[in-house]
Amino acid sequence: MTLRKCIRERIPEIADAARYLNAAVSAHLNRRPDLAEQLIQLADIPAIREWTESIWGRGSPYLQITLEPHGAMAQSGAQATERMPSKADKQLLLIRDGFHCRFCGIPVIRAEVRQRIAKAYPNALSWGRRNVEQHAAFQAMWTQYDHVLPHSKGGAVKSRPTVTPFSRPIPTPSG
Repeated sequence: MTLRKCIRERIPEIADAARYLNAAVSAHLNRRPDLAEQLIQLADIPAIREWTESIWGRGSPYLQITLEPHGAMAQSGAQATERMPSKADKQLLLIRDGFHCRFCGIPVIRAEVRQRIAKAYPNALSWGRRNVEQHAAFQAMWTQYDHVLPHSKGGAVKSRPTVTPFSRPIPTPSG
């Protein structure tokens, strides 16, 4: 089975943001919260938000959504009952994929990590309900878990392969 490729080439600012965030972790561990906060703020790069927004939604020039003909689900088999990987499965996927997107290689950040950093540095890491209210780097690097065979087509966590892509760049018409 051939894995799909990222729908858009990553931009160099993502690597810059990853370096800022890595340095922020080091600053935090070295008891330099002032520096950590500045570095987290530096990682909130507008070009990353523009890149992420360009691949989300129906208006994206990078997405091509094709609708399945009526009855395609019945032809592909029954839908799997287990939809999301367990905590242990998630950890194994992250280790297997080296904490990077399986498609384009950008580093991924688990929601739990983002939440802890937001709690420690609320002025540096915004995370509102709308995309424009969220830290650009954390939004782009947000870990998701997708099935290579979509769940709606019978893909299950245990049937492998499940992959670790960044964020949610490839929406499906069924949601």
